[in-house]
Amino acid sequence: MAPQKQRYNNLVIKHFPRLTTIVLSYCAAFLVFLLLGPNFFGHYITPLGTLGIFIAGMLYTYSFTTSIGALLLVPFVLHYPPGYIAVIGGCGSLIGDLTIFRLIRNDLHKEVKRIAASRIVKRLGARPLIREGWFRDILGALVLASPIPDEIGIAIMASAKIDTAQFMLIAFIADVLGIFALTSAAALVY
Repeated sequence: MAPQKQRYNNLVIKHFPRLTTIVLSYCAAFLVFLLLGPNFFGHYITPLGTLGIFIAGMLYTYSFTTSIGALLLVPFVLHYPPGYIAVIGGCGSLIGDLTIFRLIRNDLHKEVKRIAASRIVKRLGARPLIREGWFRDILGALVLASPIPDEIGIAIMASAKIDTAQFMLIAFIADVLGIFALTSAAALVY
C-alpha cells in the first residue's frame, strides 16, 4: 500500500475509531448473514416471540449492535406481520433511545462533535434552514428511522434542545417506521 494511502487510513482510524468500528460491524454482520444464512439467527431468537422482538429492537438502537439487531428482526417476518414487529421492536428501540438521550454519552458523542466541527459541516450549519430546531428534529428523526446508529440522530436532536416528551414521540415514530421498512423488505425476500 502506498505511504499516502496508509497515512490516510491511519488518520481515519485514529480520529474516528468508534465510527470505523461501526462500519466494520456492518461488514461483519453482512458476511455472517451471507455465510451462515438468514435462518441461523432465527433459530435462537424466534422462540422468544414478542420478547425476542423487543430485545432485537433494543439492539437495533445502539451503534455497535445496529447490524445485529437488524439481523435478529428479519427472521420474525416468517411468524409475525411487519406492523407488529415494528411496534414491538419500536418499543424496544425507544427504551434504548431514551437511555442514550438521557446520558448523551460516551466517546461516540466526541466523534460526532469532531465531525460537527469539520469544515463542510460548519458550512452546512451556517445555512439558515439548518439552524432551525424543527429541521434538526426532522433530520434526527430520519437518522433514527434509518439503520444509521441512533446516537448520531439523537445528538442532532439534542442540539435542537428538544424536550424528553417530544423526543419520545419522534423517536418512537421514527423507530417504528424504520423497523417497518426493514421487515417489509425482508417479508418480500422471504
